Amino acid sequence: VIGAGPAGIMASITASKRGHHVILLEKEASVGGALNLISKEYYKEDIRAYLQYLKNQLAKSNVDVRLSCEADPQMVKELKPDALVIAVGGKPMSLPLKGSEKQHVISYVQAIEDESLVGDHPLIIGGGTIGAELALELAELKGKHPTIVELTDQLAAQGNMLYRIALRQKYESLQEPIQIHYQTKCIEIKDNEAVLQHQDGSCETIQADTVILCTGVRADRKLVESFYGITPEIYEAGDAIRTRKIQEAVFEGYGIGAMI
Repeated sequence: VIGAGPAGIMASITASKRGHHVILLEKEASVGGALNLISKEYYKEDIRAYLQYLKNQLAKSNVDVRLSCEADPQMVKELKPDALVIAVGGKPMSLPLKGSEKQHVISYVQAIEDESLVGDHPLIIGGGTIGAELALELAELKGKHPTIVELTDQLAAQGNMLYRIALRQKYESLQEPIQIHYQTKCIEIKDNEAVLQHQDGSCETIQADTVILCTGVRADRKLVESFYGITPEIYEAGDAIRTRKIQEAVFEGYGIGAMI
């Protein structure tokens, strides 16, 4: 199994319980994949608990976990696997945006991992669940003044109804409202400003000492496909295919582990 995110861990544990000898390769120094990043957010107590649960289950299993081990096709060939599960996760999407090469343009990963990179007036491009939660944390807990730019007419469209209700209530409880520009896109990033274009074609320049890209995750298909041809029985799981919710990745990993 390549990748120790939730899909890879669940596939490994499930296959091991069924009597298979499982080797789990993880390029980082710890297991968990994207859960390690998500668990750093203030409101993610449930994710922190689930991550610890997965670590405990893995420790109890017979899975051969190899950390700080970045898999490549030659390494995997030498292991001579009977089956291969590719669960390498995804990577943050970038935008072909004028000014995106500037120093104060960062990914949501950088923003979560290093608070010092975020200024007092951050612009968050993308109002999905990641962008919406990041803005809330920056405003409520860090005293910053974020602005969200969202292409659609809805915040956190990926979340279910109850999630969006809870999110709206948290937003409404803030002393200073978070500025949200719906049906709007950022067309240029300047040194301390950003140019927005609204649906009607009008443009607006706003203050932005940091620009945080929260435009989602995409699969690294080139990496995934590099492992094909090693063994006839190959499976893909989690964000290696396309962006998943944690629940979906776990179910997928379990299904693969159960059918191998």
